[in-house]
Amino acid sequence: MALPPQRDPEVTAKQLTEWLGSRLPAGADVVISNLEIPRTGFSNETFYFDADWTDYDGRHHERLVTRVQPGDHQLFLGADVGTQFRTQVALGSHSPVPLPKMFWHEADPGVLGRAFYVMGRIDGRVPLVLPSYHSGGWVTDLEPAQRELMWQNAMAALVQIAQADARTGFEFLLEDGKQPGLDSYLDWVKSWQEWAVRRRTFPILDAGLEYVLANKPEDDSVSVVWGDAVSTMP
Repeated sequence: MALPPQRDPEVTAKQLTEWLGSRLPAGADVVISNLEIPRTGFSNETFYFDADWTDYDGRHHERLVTRVQPGDHQLFLGADVGTQFRTQVALGSHSPVPLPKMFWHEADPGVLGRAFYVMGRIDGRVPLVLPSYHSGGWVTDLEPAQRELMWQNAMAALVQIAQADARTGFEFLLEDGKQPGLDSYLDWVKSWQEWAVRRRTFPILDAGLEYVLANKPEDDSVSVVWGDAVSTMP
């Protein structure tokens, strides 16, 4: 899968400076620095920058991350950064899930060419897609106990998401006639697979989906679930 076209750093910094100036109190003097536009990741175009400004509250310095709505380059069916932003805000307000601070969502594609949102940056080590962290890099260099801890921490965060009260703060997920529940989610997964394979045949994927559909649990309870911002609610 090809990566999206590389952005011009100078143009991008100018666009972000003008946009952030429009979001802050009038007269705020905005300076964008340390812009990084990495060539990694498939689901969303993501880049990093520092923002400094002065307003009536004094001087501010924030280390920020921008996630841009996919264009022609898409991995997930119906990807929507607006839904991602609102989901993370809701999780941050109604659960102990570890999340960065959510700053702004911009629906106007005229700023960066597509909608985007901005959140705080948290330092850490991110497993790389290219080359795959399954075959090389710092993840494979970890001791077995360290990899186990990494996995356990990830699973703990997923459990916290599932334990969030889906009736509080997630009402927006039912907009546009969307239906909650496992059946609705599996219908989406089936549509996603059909859209992704584009009439090609992948026997393993087909068999896996058939098994899931034939052996789905009878429990009809509904919760928020992780799935790259795919969520359901009652």
